[in-house]
Amino acid sequence: MTYWMLFFLWVAITAAVAVLLVWHILVAKKEFLRISPEDSRVVEEEVKLGGTLKRIEFWGKTLTATSAAMAVIAGAVFVYHLLAV
Repeated sequence: MTYWMLFFLWVAITAAVAVLLVWHILVAKKEFLRISPEDSRVVEEEVKLGGTLKRIEFWGKTLTATSAAMAVIAGAVFVYHLLAV
């Protein structure tokens, strides 16, 4: 596997984090704009939206950590190649 393939993988993971961020903002806006009446369907929908937010946050944190680890590894490889020359 070449370095370019790893770079494009890193770009794809970082783009996925950006998509999750936008999705989180849209779902959170939908949740917080709602005024909860006494209707039980609205409460069930809010619970479902809360679960969706938790999943988005989990994958966002996981992919962010993966992206950061890949960036650190790429930096270490770059420095290694600079010092090896």
